[in-house]
Formats: sequence, C-alpha cells, structure tokens
Amino acid sequence: MLYLKNLFFVLLFFLDISFSQEDNLIINDEINREGQRCIDTRRLRDTYIVDDSSILFYMYGGDIYRNFLRRECFGLDRYNSFSYEPSFYRLCNLDSITVIEGFSIEIRPTGSRCNLGLFFQISDSDAEFLRTGNRSSIMEEPELIKFSDDIQD
Repeated sequence: MLYLKNLFFVLLFFLDISFSQEDNLIINDEINREGQRCIDTRRLRDTYIVDDSSILFYMYGGDIYRNFLRRECFGLDRYNSFSYEPSFYRLCNLDSITVIEGFSIEIRPTGSRCNLGLFFQISDSDAEFLRTGNRSSIMEEPELIKFSDDIQD
C-alpha cells in the first residue's frame, strides 16, 4: 500500500512538470522573454535609440529586440548614433558600441564606448510605446481625487 501511495505522488509530480513545460512553450511561441546573447546582423533592418541605457533592434521578419546596456552610455541619446563592429555577422552581449560624436583624423568614430547587454524580444506595441511614449493606448489616465480644504481637529 505504501508503494502505491509513493508511486501516486511521483506520477503527480511528473504530470505537474509536463503541464508547466507546455505552458512555458505556449508563452515562448508568442514572444521569447528570455534574453538572447546574440543577434544576426544580416537580419538587422534598423535601430532606434530609446535613451542612454537601451536600444531597439528591428529585424527583417518582424522581430524586435531591446538591448539594455550594461551601464548608462553618456551621449547616446544626445548624438543619436552609434557604430559597432560585428564578428561573423553577429552582434553579441560581449560586444561594445561607440557613440558617434564626430570623427577623428583616422575616420573613426569618437565618443563613449559602451558594452551591450542581452537582447530581449519585445512586442510591436511595447516598441511603439518606447518610441512615442504614448500612454493613452496602453493605460487610462488615473482618476482625479479631490480633497476638501477643511481640516477638522
């Protein structure tokens, strides 16, 4: 009898794992929320600088990735341009970008060098929100609460 009880709990444990893995697969089919180490620069269509800490990477095929830089990259938002040197057509979290403030005599970009972080896939609506800051389509304005000026002791 004890053997059957233990077998029952073991089966329940494995059933629970298999259901939770199926749920995770459904979520990952829509958008991969785990960070990727690299993106293929041959698929890179466009970039958009959100601020001094993050960049959007638009890929052919519709995928959009947000990269959170490891540290704030001073001048990135102000100059709104950067360069990178991919290796083997890949841009990875171990690579760095250089803010283009101007060019030196050697025709190389000058400016801050900043390390990339992981690439996180985001939805079109998230990217649009980051680009425009349009909150009205995402959330309603909070209701205004009026307080009376009368204070009673």
